Order: sequence, then C-alpha cells, then structure tokens
Amino acid sequence: EQAQVAMESYLKNHPQGHYISNAHYWLGELYLLKNQTQKALTQFQVVANRYPQSPKIPDALLKIGFVYYDIGQFVKAKQQLLQVTQKYPNTTVAQLANNRLRMIAQLNQNDVQKQNPNANTQNH
Repeated sequence: EQAQVAMESYLKNHPQGHYISNAHYWLGELYLLKNQTQKALTQFQVVANRYPQSPKIPDALLKIGFVYYDIGQFVKAKQQLLQVTQKYPNTTVAQLANNRLRMIAQLNQNDVQKQNPNANTQNH
C-alpha cells in the first residue's frame, strides 16, 4: 500500500520527472499484485505509448501481453508477445514472451482437441 501511494505521489508531484516511466511501470506491477488488471494494463500502456526512450519499454510490452493472457484475450496476447519477440530477440523478455506463446499454443491445441476429440485417432 505504501509503495502504491509513493508511486502515485511521484506521478502527481513530478509529472516531468526523470523516473516517470519507471513510476508508471512499477505502479502497474503493484496493481497486478492486487489483481487490478485493467489499472495495471493502463499503466503499462502509458509506458509503451508515452515514453518511447524508456528502458522499461520491453518489460511494459511484455506485461501488456501477460495481462491480455490473464484476462483471456489470447489473440491480443499473442500479437503483443510476438511483437516483443520481434523487437527484442535474444533477450530475457523475448524468452519470457516465447514461454507464454507456447502456453497459448497449448491452449489452442487443447481447444482443437475438445472440438474434435477423434482428430488424433487413426482409423483401423
């Protein structure tokens, strides 16, 4: 709670501050901890859209994909995570994005099998 108040205070009192993108990012993380996904998504989008030079951009883009995944918007999650892997190849965020993309692929595979349970059986 104190951390959230501190971040909100920094954003209010230092709207042009050097660490403004970090404050938005960490406020998003705090909202995630409280399961306030929409507020978290908004904070990560602020970082991604308003601060193109921020070192937090890769992490914010990754978290946007994670939030979409968490709220069941798998198409948006996949698009976002693919963007992360393309923009930041061979990085930790790309590895994390690829892990989540595999989870989405597994969900899609399970959906196909549920819709057509005989798809993988052979006729004798």
